[in-house]
Amino acid sequence: LPRFESKFKKTNGCWEWQANISIYGYGYFWMDRKNQRAHRVAYKLYKGDIPSGMIVCHSCDNRKCVNPDHLWIGSNADNQIDCVVKGRNYEQNKTHCPAGHEYTPENTKVNKKTHHRKCRKCCRQLQRIYTKKKLGVVLPPFPSIYTQGEQNA
Repeated sequence: LPRFESKFKKTNGCWEWQANISIYGYGYFWMDRKNQRAHRVAYKLYKGDIPSGMIVCHSCDNRKCVNPDHLWIGSNADNQIDCVVKGRNYEQNKTHCPAGHEYTPENTKVNKKTHHRKCRKCCRQLQRIYTKKKLGVVLPPFPSIYTQGEQNA
């Protein structure tokens, strides 16, 4: 415990990990002959075992934090819901599709099961290309679904 506690600094509620940090921003600590994420070690040391298949989540959204009061047990789905509710979801924050069309209510299809968004303009263009191929229409090599769609839409 003293070795672990020497690796973080207490700042405004969070206990910020000062030692090894991964490229993803999580602290790492060597324990039980393996490198482990520091927040998971903190949970084990201060709160107890982590149930199989569960993950340790941060209520403070600070990946370096190892304060047990900021850590909670949940499933990956729980963590994703927390991420969306707090507005930290990468996909949720996108405003345009890969082709540059804006995600507006009129131009966005949402899958009812997965809640994934699709651009209606791009879907229409893909459908046109699929239909032309099915009918045997010869298309130019490597058609750009994005620029071709703007001309026909």
